[in-house]
Amino acid sequence: MLALGLITVVLTVLFIHARFRFYQYVRRERVAQAALQEELNALQQRINLSTRDPVTNLLGWQLFEDRVNQGIKECARYQFIMGVLYVDIDYFKLINSALGQKAANALLLETAERLQSCIRQVDSIARQGKDTFVIMLAQLAKQETAAIIIQRMLQALTQPFMVDGNSISMTVCIGASFYPADGLTAGALMQNAEYAMLLAKSRGNQHYQFYQENLHADSQRELLVYNSLSSDLFLDELKVFYQPVMNVEQQTMFCVDTHIVWQHSVLGGISVKELFAYADKQNKLNKITERVLDLACGEFQRWRQIGLKAQVLAIPVWLKQLESTPFVYRLSQIIQKHQIQASSVMLEIHESHAPVSLDVLEKSFNMLQYLGVKIAVDHFGSGSFSLRYLKLFSVHYLRLDPAMINDIVESDATRVIIQAIALFASTLSLEVIASGVESQEQAKMLQEMGVTLMQGKLLSEPLSEAEMADKMTNV
Repeated sequence: MLALGLITVVLTVLFIHARFRFYQYVRRERVAQAALQEELNALQQRINLSTRDPVTNLLGWQLFEDRVNQGIKECARYQFIMGVLYVDIDYFKLINSALGQKAANALLLETAERLQSCIRQVDSIARQGKDTFVIMLAQLAKQETAAIIIQRMLQALTQPFMVDGNSISMTVCIGASFYPADGLTAGALMQNAEYAMLLAKSRGNQHYQFYQENLHADSQRELLVYNSLSSDLFLDELKVFYQPVMNVEQQTMFCVDTHIVWQHSVLGGISVKELFAYADKQNKLNKITERVLDLACGEFQRWRQIGLKAQVLAIPVWLKQLESTPFVYRLSQIIQKHQIQASSVMLEIHESHAPVSLDVLEKSFNMLQYLGVKIAVDHFGSGSFSLRYLKLFSVHYLRLDPAMINDIVESDATRVIIQAIALFASTLSLEVIASGVESQEQAKMLQEMGVTLMQGKLLSEPLSEAEMADKMTNV
């Protein structure tokens, strides 16, 4: 009986152990099957992404590239032209932030549908990145056909989009490159189409541009400037030059006008016009103005301390910058730092193309008036500075654009206009500064009209700090 009991116990243990091993085996198999299924699902997802875009249901990127390569072979064989278009949505990030991801995806889907409606059955379209579409125009007989298709796209996309009950107006910029003129590989064609798109975007919204050979160099330069401006180290490369504004009647120096040059470490000298164009896009204008004011005020104070005669220091400022009251406060801090009377500083206001808020401007102008800073309207007569600003804000000087006086000797109409501006300024108790004076004849006529404050090559070119100090010593 004892032996029988032992046998029963042993068999029971063996049965339990075998059952346990069986459950372990089943569990391992299930885990392996789950892992295999997960791997298959990931593989299927990758396959789907390579063939279709999940948001727009357009061709996946790998499949699109394959079609471009096939199109190149077809063009080489049958002497066709093939076009590659880059279509980039303007301000898509703003739309995404305002409406959310779901609405943005709905906008992308409808954009894709409108673009598809503009192309032919032989063409292909894919989405690259969040807000860019790439299109292959196959079997073209001439590039003009692409221009017609692009115009059709621009027209289709100007119609408002309805997304979640919101009406959205959208613009795009399009760049185009063509096989074989602009590239012999898919990579070259896409890169050159992107360069063309960037140039179109630099010209504003709703533009298109065909690739040209010089675009690559232009894009490389723009990228280098963009990267340089991304770091505030570029501020150390700014050089300030000074050009006197003379009172020709009293033969004295009325004002020292600042001129900025960016001495780029790679590109060399970059003009102020180009600098401000790039800086405006990257919101660097305030930093530049603050640095220039700081450098110029320091030099201005040194001139004063050694007894040189400099009455007013002029600094260029864009009207849009004055929408920032912290910026105006920062300017006042810099003036106080150098212990300069605010009335010795003149801000030369350049009109901005972007709309500005009159309410905010009023606060800024009131702050400047309280400080005692002088205000001059630059490029008066050829810019778009609203006369309404003269009514609302305290202004002291009107600076005539050089283009206003370049033909003053030959043109009766020019003389009549300048005479009218001088009378207009006198009525408002403003003074006129003539810029770009290059000859004695121009200076004489301006003085006869009552314009005595002048600047230009006749009087002096822009000078370095040392040259300006020498100039003031001899005035």
